[in-house]
Amino acid sequence: MSDFAIVGGVPAFAEPVHVGRPNIGDRDRLMERIGGVIDRRWLTNDGPLVHEFEEAVAAVLGASHCIAMCNGTVALEIAIRAAGLRGEVIVSPFTFVATAHALQWQEITPVFCDIDPRTHNIDPRRVEELITPRTTGILPVHVWGRPARRRVVAAGRQARPAAALRRCARLWVLAPRPDGRTARHRRKLTA
Repeated sequence: MSDFAIVGGVPAFAEPVHVGRPNIGDRDRLMERIGGVIDRRWLTNDGPLVHEFEEAVAAVLGASHCIAMCNGTVALEIAIRAAGLRGEVIVSPFTFVATAHALQWQEITPVFCDIDPRTHNIDPRRVEELITPRTTGILPVHVWGRPARRRVVAAGRQARPAAALRRCARLWVLAPRPDGRTARHRRKLTA
């Protein structure tokens, strides 16, 4: 415990790291791109930078397509519709409220499953207890960069052919490494 900077240990960073502080990288490159957006007078909705972003993400993930959404809630709503979910969907209560809202707005009843106190992810042992004839899907949420256990998805598929969507907005990371390359942590939405 005495190793932590908060109690007198050596800080790991030269200055405090604030969660909300943006990491803009190369300021000149950022300003060049912002200038291009302003010069084109095309700020949103299918502009060239959106296409560039979608192509880059698809390439990193090895996917044939990527569609950028305006936010995670809309992305979940579209995935829920695409998966044909209805009735009830088992979901973690330890998530942002929009996860349950995306279900409710599609007239689907979210069924909250307890979480594992060690991982804070949905507890695979509890999923099986919650599956009913109305269950059409499971929506585990990856928390703190830890993927939900595959047993969650397997439990649902064994008990009933259910779709499994993974809410992993915080898990998909392109983390720069000290050597300048990018470490790729790949997770995909599956249905």
